[in-house]
Formats: sequence, C-alpha cells, structure tokens
Amino acid sequence: RQGDIPFLINKMIEDLKRERGFVVKPKAKEALLKYNWYGNVREMVKFFKSKSEILRPILAYEDLPDYIIHNFNRFVNTNTEFITEDQL
Repeated sequence: RQGDIPFLINKMIEDLKRERGFVVKPKAKEALLKYNWYGNVREMVKFFKSKSEILRPILAYEDLPDYIIHNFNRFVNTNTEFITEDQL
C-alpha cells in the first residue's frame, strides 16, 4: 500500500545504517520519500540493495537515478503530480 512507503523507506535506511554504517543524506531521503513507488516494494528494495553495495557508505541526492531526481525537482518547483520512469 502506498501509505506504507514512508515507513518502509525509513526502515530500510535504519537497517542499512545499523548493518553497514550506510547513511542517506537528508535531501536524498526527502526525494526518496516524495517519489511515487507505485506500491512496488520490490523496486524499492532492489534500489536500496544496489546502492548500498556499489556506493560509498553515503547516499547523496546526486547518487539518485535521474527519474527520482526529476520527480523531486518537479515536485519542489511546481508541486504537481509525479511522472513515471517511462515518461522521461
């Protein structure tokens, strides 16, 4: 459910921090929370797993995929509906 997304993101961030010392910068966390995962928890888990394995132990805003950054910028600048990765 879409309402579970913030809880799940925060849980994944806390688990990664505890298990691997992985830190998500505030702006990156905000963009992840604003992104509409369309209820696809599998996509979210895959995203966090891949980022935590290939990046330094910090996830910055600049490390996010273009489609998440684009959605966040659109939200911040116009407060309009999000778009999907396919619409970029």
